[in-house]
Amino acid sequence: MRAARAIALCGLAALTFQIEAQSVPTERLLTWVPSLSYTSGGTFDESTIQHYTLYCDGAKVLDIPNDFTRQYTVTTELLGAGDHFCVLSETVDGIESVASNEVAFPLGQRTPGPPTLTVL
Repeated sequence: MRAARAIALCGLAALTFQIEAQSVPTERLLTWVPSLSYTSGGTFDESTIQHYTLYCDGAKVLDIPNDFTRQYTVTTELLGAGDHFCVLSETVDGIESVASNEVAFPLGQRTPGPPTLTVL
């Protein structure tokens, strides 16, 4: 871990701060609850969902089979490092639903931590 350090001497006091790199997870677990309703107002059983489609950063990433776990782990290998914005849709009877709410998260970056202030 690299750290930047600065010291300023002022009479009897020493002011120091340290910025350390903090790691951001390289994977995130996405979970969801299916809507089970058509935009026209009807409902359907979860077993009729053929698959879920994951979209991140405006592009289709993959189709997730409906195995009733309602979760999927995204990784830096899949999306790359950076800040991501993802939505999910479900496909029933060959028709894709509207997108879910959007989730945003960082993945695999190194970001500086807050400065540590020590006054002696």
